[in-house]
Amino acid sequence: MLLKFDKVDYINSTGIALIVGLLAQARKSGRRLLTSGLSPHYLEIFQITRLSDFMQIYPDEAAALAANH
Repeated sequence: MLLKFDKVDYINSTGIALIVGLLAQARKSGRRLLTSGLSPHYLEIFQITRLSDFMQIYPDEAAALAANH
């Protein structure tokens, strides 16, 4: 599953909780969660919260698709 954030300007705590829930569901069903297009600010937040430890993060959709085909 690819989450695209290239047009996302703001993620609040509810959004982070939703991402954590999606991550748990993906792991439970044996799927991977990929993320693309995070701004530098949110990339740092994903690293601080360790979300980046549980998903692959790519700079854009094309890089995510190329790496996973």
